[in-house]
Amino acid sequence: MSNYNFYQPTNNNPTINNPQQQHQSNVNNTMNPNNPMMGGGFYQPNNNMNQPYINTNVNNNPNTGYYNPQQQQDGTNQMMYNNPNTNPTSYGYNTSSPMMGGGGIITNPMMTTSSSYGHPTSTTTPSTPTTMSFYNPTQHQTSTGTPTGLSGGMGMMGMGRSITPTNKQTIGPPPTELQFDESQVHGAIGHHLYPSSTTSSSSGVGHVGLTATGTTTTGTTTGTFPPSGGLQGLQSTTIPSLSETAFEQGQNFAVQDVISHMGTLTLSNQQQQQQQPFINILPNNNVPRPKDVGELINGHVNGQPDVSPLYLAHYNAHKDKIGDRNPAEVFKTLQPDENSVKMTCNAVPQSLDLLNRYGLPFGCILKPFHSKEVPTIGGNLIIRCNNCRTYINPFVQFLEFGNKWQCNVCKQINDVPKRYYSPTDQAGVRHDFFERPELTNAIYEYLAPQEYMSRPPQPPAYLFLIDTSYNSINSGFFHSVVESIKGIIKSLKEKSSRTLVGFICFDTRIHFFNLRPTLNQPQQLVVGELNESLLPLPNDLLVNLEESYNLVEQLLDKLEIMFKQTNSIDCCLGASLNAAGRLLGRIGGKVSIFLSQLPSVGPNKLTNREDFNEYGNEKFETKVMQPADNSYRDFALLFNKDQICCDIYCYANPDSRTSYLDLASISNLSKFTGGICKLYEYPDQFSHQLLSDVKQTIIDVLTGFESVMRIRVSSGMKVTNFFGNFFIRGHDLLALPNVTGGQTYGFQLVHTGAMLSTPNVSIQVAVLYTSEQGQRKIRVCNILLPITNSLSVLYNNTQPTALVNLMGKILAADLPKEGVTNSRNTLIDKWLKTCLNGFRSVSNISSTGPGLVLPFALQHLPLYICGLSKTNLLLGGREVRVDTRIYSSLYFSSCTIQQSILMVHPILISITELINEEQSQDEHPKVLRLSPLSRKLINSEDGVYLLCDGQAIYLWLGKKQWDSDREKYYDLIYELNYNRYTLEEDEENEDDPFGDDPTLAKVYDISVLLRRQLKTEMPIRFANTNLEQPSTDKLKKVIINDFHRTLLKKLVEDKTLQVTLSYTDLITYLNK
Repeated sequence: MSNYNFYQPTNNNPTINNPQQQHQSNVNNTMNPNNPMMGGGFYQPNNNMNQPYINTNVNNNPNTGYYNPQQQQDGTNQMMYNNPNTNPTSYGYNTSSPMMGGGGIITNPMMTTSSSYGHPTSTTTPSTPTTMSFYNPTQHQTSTGTPTGLSGGMGMMGMGRSITPTNKQTIGPPPTELQFDESQVHGAIGHHLYPSSTTSSSSGVGHVGLTATGTTTTGTTTGTFPPSGGLQGLQSTTIPSLSETAFEQGQNFAVQDVISHMGTLTLSNQQQQQQQPFINILPNNNVPRPKDVGELINGHVNGQPDVSPLYLAHYNAHKDKIGDRNPAEVFKTLQPDENSVKMTCNAVPQSLDLLNRYGLPFGCILKPFHSKEVPTIGGNLIIRCNNCRTYINPFVQFLEFGNKWQCNVCKQINDVPKRYYSPTDQAGVRHDFFERPELTNAIYEYLAPQEYMSRPPQPPAYLFLIDTSYNSINSGFFHSVVESIKGIIKSLKEKSSRTLVGFICFDTRIHFFNLRPTLNQPQQLVVGELNESLLPLPNDLLVNLEESYNLVEQLLDKLEIMFKQTNSIDCCLGASLNAAGRLLGRIGGKVSIFLSQLPSVGPNKLTNREDFNEYGNEKFETKVMQPADNSYRDFALLFNKDQICCDIYCYANPDSRTSYLDLASISNLSKFTGGICKLYEYPDQFSHQLLSDVKQTIIDVLTGFESVMRIRVSSGMKVTNFFGNFFIRGHDLLALPNVTGGQTYGFQLVHTGAMLSTPNVSIQVAVLYTSEQGQRKIRVCNILLPITNSLSVLYNNTQPTALVNLMGKILAADLPKEGVTNSRNTLIDKWLKTCLNGFRSVSNISSTGPGLVLPFALQHLPLYICGLSKTNLLLGGREVRVDTRIYSSLYFSSCTIQQSILMVHPILISITELINEEQSQDEHPKVLRLSPLSRKLINSEDGVYLLCDGQAIYLWLGKKQWDSDREKYYDLIYELNYNRYTLEEDEENEDDPFGDDPTLAKVYDISVLLRRQLKTEMPIRFANTNLEQPSTDKLKKVIINDFHRTLLKKLVEDKTLQVTLSYTDLITYLNK
């Protein structure tokens, strides 16, 4: 294997353990609810801990679907579970409680338009069956005992000194970090009194919303459901309440009333006055391109705004602990890792007018669970702002010699609890600063005490819903699903002894499996009544994996034999979802759905809306990109209330005219429950890619159950749109039954008034979740941004890769409403042209020249936008089927920065040039150089090229290689796609089966390297034209389609289709 390394992840957040804090770490201790600094904002307990907190009197209307907060105390839990004296959720039965499910949450009235999983659109309640051999949820009550706390072992996790690791050098352009003015000091000098305006700014208790002028408003409005994808106009989406729970309480302050005790954070005068470089892009030459793979996929890892000049007082006060390290290295952990939190611009425009002149979307890409290990703080003392409920973080100010602290978000001054007190010096520096992980790390976690739980933490529960229709069996999809589950089941057992699993198969009937540990072999139970979907033996369908492991293995070995002779051509997804809801409703968990057929029988069946004759008719395409009805969205909202997440893995061959799945309707299951949706189009994805996707989602990444997330920003700014897979409660609380390390979210920011009056902008993200080990945790992410009044500074600190990711999320959210043409016009005519005009207005460059003038930081933006316009998301005409376009929009809505940049600008590597370069050097090159994405620059005689877009790797051979060695490349593709699971192989000890041929060996090495660095088993495909007809079973697996046209469409610098612009055409068009 060649020792290329273009991906260098950094971990700036080591786990902290401090023995000095262990005496505070018993999380089973009950916190004093009368202490305003304790209890936290996720759940602040009532004075009577045993008192039911769901008011069921006549003032709570069960028909509205939400509770009346006026009938409750101010400290109700943000995770609202049912009163133990009421019935749990009824799946297919009558629901008497206004809050549904063991993990129910506050909902909008529209969420309860149905009372039945079996009939989500029905307004009547079906009668309760009398057959006692089936499961009746109304006969089972939830436990009325006091919720248990966390185990004693958790309480021993403490706090300690933050050690900043030595960061590896990243490959790519040098960092362009913003510097704050070194004359400013983090921490107030001397002591300060309360500002007179602080009291008035924090006195409101009503429902808070920020108007355009920054003032607070109160009142009751009717909530609405979010549209597909991103949420537009969230300021009008509120819950009808006059008071809110601690976590749900919004920011309660007026911009003009705050007084900050933090030094004014500005860009240094040298940076503001320096003439920033620019580049002139000519249509036919001097085209800027990414030079190597590291620059392309790690372009966003170029440094966060540097805040170390603000901590010189801390640096000097703790010189003995720091040693010889420089301030930038010591305080690097104060800003988050770029893969966790990345702004589209590293500076904030000072005014709304400046933001409008800027012209580009302004927001953030968020991946809160990117790091598995972060500093963990034990104990039951969680310090939060009394006003806006912000968690204490590195950017707060300690005043009055450590007795008070000022919130960096709302500027409220709070008392420091005695248990948290530490004396400060004259510069406001705490003596224990480096012993507090929450003050020295941007990302950290609290172990939540018992008061954050209204029931014992749920066990990890996984239910597999498998399509066993004829199409699934005949295509090989079912076989691959079974093999994938076999590949993860052992790891799933080892992750937690509390793990529960269950299996449901469905075609025209529902097949349950009894896995009671006392049985010798699993039992199959078949239910043919689809409208009721009753559960036979409900207690034995979802079992402890450790106890029933042998039965689960037996079942997986026998599944293919059971359904080998199936002749059912239909499937009943709706009925099986109803059964899944009943099975998991009292617990919550993850449902993995494997589907290869349009649901055509039973409840919520769908019809084929695809018409090939109408492709190219944008009115028709806009219609079919919207859900056929709301039935699957209603399913998803019911699942969300019961903390159930849906992951969808579906197969549809784009070359078949009968492979329509209606993803526009079905994908709502994952969209509103925090899940994922994967589409597999060819059989070469079954062998390894399906397994790697399932393993990555369930095993490899950190998973949080029954989660909620809130984003807080400084006064003067607000979040307007959220993007990703979730359901939003109120106006800014994101309900996530599951949150995983693979999920990415985006949000846009805008000013609440005409001008920012704060010295800087702080953003804090808080996620409350249950870990797989049963720990209730709170993960907190913080970032601090400077403010600028210079348009040129904004452009030169824009992050193009993060910007393209946010653009993709916005366009994906608006696509069903705006259509392809309007979305493409927004991308080019609105965003890119406005950016160009804005830069011309502040630069002293004539706009009449032949070239396109751009700031140096945005030199690749036109190329990336050209590529984005040619993805399946925005490609017009008859090239893209509707399911493929919908999947592309789902992909962009939740993909990482790395994934989105590969989709808009694939990696193209010339293997022959790479070999020649290595032969002329003593050592291997440290980077993989990129070839231009243009057919004109490809060597068609003896070139060998690999193109990777993050979904597949395409191999193209020149005429010489094709004529002489294509049989060897057949063997290589077969080996990689069907025999080698490269993600689990030992890199040091693996053999190279093609070491005799240097070209074959290099293709093999680069393919394996790309798979490992991108963490997915992408299939390798031939992209040559005029492929021979496969004559053997081996060739049939290798030559499955003509991917030559697919390769040409990914050469984004060319005019790939008549309806697209080449890169040269785009530059000419923009320069008019």
